[in-house]
Amino acid sequence: MRKSINKDLINRIKQVPIISYLNSIGIQPQKTSGDQLIYYSPFQPENSPSFYVHPQKNVFNDFSTDIRGDVIRLVRLLHQCSFSEAIEILDNGSLHEKLPSVSFSNDDLKKSSVEIVSVKNLTSTTLLNYLQSRKISLGIASAYLKEIDFTINDRPFFALGFKNSKGGYELRNKGFKGSASPKYSTLIPVPGSATINVFEGFMDFLSALEYYKMDSPTHTTLILNSLSFLDEALIELLCYQRVNAFLDNDFSGNKAFKKLMDAHPNVIDHSYIYLGYDDFNEYWSSISQVR
Repeated sequence: MRKSINKDLINRIKQVPIISYLNSIGIQPQKTSGDQLIYYSPFQPENSPSFYVHPQKNVFNDFSTDIRGDVIRLVRLLHQCSFSEAIEILDNGSLHEKLPSVSFSNDDLKKSSVEIVSVKNLTSTTLLNYLQSRKISLGIASAYLKEIDFTINDRPFFALGFKNSKGGYELRNKGFKGSASPKYSTLIPVPGSATINVFEGFMDFLSALEYYKMDSPTHTTLILNSLSFLDEALIELLCYQRVNAFLDNDFSGNKAFKKLMDAHPNVIDHSYIYLGYDDFNEYWSSISQVR
């Protein structure tokens, strides 16, 4: 039974250290700057770390995406989940434990790396339950997702894997959002298609298939997997007569949609379908039953 969310619970959850949460998903700081810790951005690939965390204030500022906020906002963005779901993820006693002080040497700092151990069909009850909570049916999931066993700094994990066009994977489970290199977008071609659909993430793409009661898209479909790949994709989009945009209803999604409009003469905004929700999956999860 889900806990009732009240002001006291919210205030307590906001005290969960961001560095504890990042550590729990295998993300480690790379260096310090004054009172702040600096990480590689969890939102997109980058060559130099630009994600700042101020432990005393318990806030983050990602200079690569201009996204900032508290620990609840961070979890919502990384998990693509609702406010209440973020509270549930963070309501974990171990995250409230004080971390040991962090020290660095110039030579031993290395970026946390994801190493894939195995790729197989979906069998994990935990992952199937997670898909059910996101209202994605097994039939749709099995066509596009794999079960991935992987390690981060030699620690074993498992997650849903969505393959990109360069052979890397987007990785998701209830408590983790990450990727296995190379990180890239995913193009699902449909021969003869004059229209291309554009999604930010694969959960939104799968939600659209459920919403439209389709097993596969009727138009070529691009899942960006990160908005950082949009600029590169703009040239590809010009090869199509029409762009169907299914971007998030937030600042970053609105900014990306404007960029699409500036680059292409025929862009259709489909975010009206999930107006009032952050994204397609949040809307679909709230109104549907798995078919």
